[in-house]
Amino acid sequence: MIKFIIRRMLIAIPQLFVLSLLVFFLATLMPGDAFTGMVDPDITPERLEELRELHGLNDPWYEQYGRWMSGALQGDFGQSFRFKQPVADLIGDRIWNSVWLGVFTLVFSYLLAIPLGIVSGRYNDSWLIKQLLDLRMLVLLRRHLFLA
Repeated sequence: MIKFIIRRMLIAIPQLFVLSLLVFFLATLMPGDAFTGMVDPDITPERLEELRELHGLNDPWYEQYGRWMSGALQGDFGQSFRFKQPVADLIGDRIWNSVWLGVFTLVFSYLLAIPLGIVSGRYNDSWLIKQLLDLRMLVLLRRHLFLA
């Protein structure tokens, strides 16, 4: 079991790297930059270019990614242009809501799944169990139906 967990963690490293590279590259393809629409309308184009140069937005994408990745590996995710504070602080303020939601979902899932599993095992071929299985299939397919 320990070998399995270690293998999965080692597989996750290149996956996270490729995912971060993909998201970063797609973000560079979007029109505009971090200052588009977030600055004073009276700002001069020279000042806007100065801000882009100051924050390294004129550098090629691979240099920007390398700078971001080296900071991220040290726990520095940069500064939020919108909230004017470190991104790590913003994540830290909001992480507990995500943890609470995850724990609540896990507990609710087990409280629902265990009794339904017991009932399903006890009354294997009944009409009610067949309806519950159909309902389960619809719930599982829900996201695919919405995406289509």
